[in-house]
Amino acid sequence: MSKKRFLIIVLSCVIVLLFGNFGLLNVANACDIIVENGVRYQPHENGNYMVVGLCDNIEKISIPGTINGKTVDRIHKINSDSLKEIDMPDTVMDISENAFSGCRMLDKVILPKHLAELKKDVFARCYRLRKIVLPDSLKSIKDGAFCLCKELETICIPSSVDNIDENAFKYCHILSNILVDPENKNYKTDGSGSLYDLRLGKKIIEVDKEDLAEKSKKADEIYNGFKNMINGVNSLDEYKKKANEFMQNYGVAKPKLVSKADFDKECKNKKALYRGMVGKKYGDALKYNENFSYFCNGFSGDAIYTTSDREYAERYTYGKKDSCIVEMTYSDDAKITNHLEMEIIKDLIVAKHYDEFVASEMMPFGDIEDSINKSFITNYGLMAAMLGFDAIDDSCVSDENGEFFWIGNEFPVVNRSKLIICDEKCN
Repeated sequence: MSKKRFLIIVLSCVIVLLFGNFGLLNVANACDIIVENGVRYQPHENGNYMVVGLCDNIEKISIPGTINGKTVDRIHKINSDSLKEIDMPDTVMDISENAFSGCRMLDKVILPKHLAELKKDVFARCYRLRKIVLPDSLKSIKDGAFCLCKELETICIPSSVDNIDENAFKYCHILSNILVDPENKNYKTDGSGSLYDLRLGKKIIEVDKEDLAEKSKKADEIYNGFKNMINGVNSLDEYKKKANEFMQNYGVAKPKLVSKADFDKECKNKKALYRGMVGKKYGDALKYNENFSYFCNGFSGDAIYTTSDREYAERYTYGKKDSCIVEMTYSDDAKITNHLEMEIIKDLIVAKHYDEFVASEMMPFGDIEDSINKSFITNYGLMAAMLGFDAIDDSCVSDENGEFFWIGNEFPVVNRSKLIICDEKCN
């Protein structure tokens, strides 16, 4: 027997051992997928069937309890950009990690009555999920189970639940109505609506209804401003032009350029900011138009991106000819926001006006998620300007433990007149 043939035989045996006998999806079953009503089913190790996917463009499904006389007892993976509603049978005892992750149009789920656990990231990035009823059998909600469910506003915790991981509802920015069964001995809500773990003696979901109400008003203000902006607009290019004109008019004034001595004097008690630039000083760098021909998502303009992290600015200039680090700060009257506030306001806009976006003829950018991503909604610089802010600065945002996040990220200064810049030769 040749060495090559021997190696092929050994490799084949290893594959059979790893996947044929011990793997989740047996090799013998790999071709046993059946499709009924657009749903793909496959037998797994106990002989029952599990759901392993959907055909294209299905919006609503009801999973049967049996297929070919065998019980459907697991949802392994649903990978769908179109699914909006799913009803699962009570025969389902297990839903795999990430099973619905990324089903961005899913907005209504009926869970099986005997489900004990919502696993890690099971509904992560289901951006449209608004309504889900948790069964009385549920014991545990794992990390990331509802991460980035941006439109989830209400959740009811049954008495049976004895474990909710701290990040189970991470980035559910508008979750404000948490109801806990009075019989539940492990969790409760306070007067503000925040959720407490009684055993740990700590808050695991923060709710600030007053703050959300204020952000909701800002969301309405932005949305109304956007409606005025798209009045008479029939294409994305026309919208970009109007948005750019708005930004140019908003931040048309020039920044204040000062000497190093004056900068140090004026900014003695202020936070220093840094910008990696091409040019010997700020005035020269402005002439290098390639770095200053945009403000957000490709719209052209003269907005400035900068950072509170000098090392980050240095990395930006690494290897660039005539590169330097420019020092700058804000004037005393600058009005500052941060990306987290813009993110929450964006989520509120989508939650409140989703149907209008779907119906609008002024959003000719493909499906709704593409419309959102290509419209003003993710353009935080434009949103900030509509609210009268001068800059988006994350360097002063901290979590409840005092730990800073987003430090070093770039952020737009949408009103250049609020900047004080050292215009001497920089280092």
